[in-house]
Amino acid sequence: FLWWSSHSGHRHLWLVAADGTPQNAVTKGAFDVQQLLAVTPDESAVLFAASGEDPRQRHLFAATLDGSEVRQITRERGTHEASLAPDAQRAFVVWSNLTTRPSARLVDVASGAVTKLPEAKDPLQGFVLPKQRLFQLSIDDDTVLYGHVALPPDLQPGQRAPVLLYVYGGPHVQLVTDRWLGGAPLWLQALAGEGFVVCRLDNRGTPNRGIEFEQAVHRRLGVLEGEDQLRAVQWLAQQPFVDPSRIGVHGWSFGGYMTLRLMLLAPETFACGISGAPVTDWALYETGYTERYMDSPQENGDGYTNSSCLELVERLARPLLVVHGTDDDTVVWAHTLAFVDRCITAGKVIDYLPYPMQKHGLAGPARKHFLRYLR
Repeated sequence: FLWWSSHSGHRHLWLVAADGTPQNAVTKGAFDVQQLLAVTPDESAVLFAASGEDPRQRHLFAATLDGSEVRQITRERGTHEASLAPDAQRAFVVWSNLTTRPSARLVDVASGAVTKLPEAKDPLQGFVLPKQRLFQLSIDDDTVLYGHVALPPDLQPGQRAPVLLYVYGGPHVQLVTDRWLGGAPLWLQALAGEGFVVCRLDNRGTPNRGIEFEQAVHRRLGVLEGEDQLRAVQWLAQQPFVDPSRIGVHGWSFGGYMTLRLMLLAPETFACGISGAPVTDWALYETGYTERYMDSPQENGDGYTNSSCLELVERLARPLLVVHGTDDDTVVWAHTLAFVDRCITAGKVIDYLPYPMQKHGLAGPARKHFLRYLR
């Protein structure tokens, strides 16, 4: 059978005998395998998706099951989303990069030859799109962090614009990729189109960077992630197109948690924040997720205390809006209620917007209402 393992430092596929004896590494390289796409019909090879040299990219690879060859099939810079034909001889691939909109092609698996397919009509034709930039930062141990900014299309030299730092930051989610518009959703692009610099950064703990990078946050969620996001703020403050006095922060779910952490850990840094459906204390969150990263409260009491937002409420100094669906069964409403209760006790005034009977992600009129409120 094929076994996923990161014991080599990166997530790779291994061939293992039925009695559990490892046979050989099937895939290898300084990258994480992101998806197993197919085993060839003759069972001689696997086809998989991985970043290759740049963790912001995604390519189609092939590897023989005996581990003798690993071959990168797609070569153009950017992100290749591939689906394999039943015979695994051809792949349907949608390719894009930061400045190239998605296009569809057929790729011959053996040769890598590309046959372009007819272009679809561009749904954004007629819109003036924000300017896209990728950037990177180095932290103390020379680890590289990758970021993306969308700039207002009419930004003039010398003009300083307000900033939205959009944050997620949790395990298993990578935001910054070398794909069309940097992988940022259209509502963030719309905000950039209305005059905001929109910035996103993948901090330590996020995937596709090797196991050491991913496990750095073990037993201390919210600590290193906060340090890394604040480095992004420092970088922003040094840019000639940024007004450092008007940097706001927003995120949802783990990003809502990170929004609170940043507002509380650096109370004078942000002009304001909007926290959506936040985890406010990991002791309140479901155990399957939490104990994977934090161990249990009995094993890691100090870690839970240091990762809690409830313990930091008295540090709040800038305007904060907290948003939560009252029927959220992912991050239950009790998280926000506990935070509001602590704010009352501490004499801190916040804006609080519950959306009646909404789940974890707002839908329909509630989503439209929130985006208008966000503006």
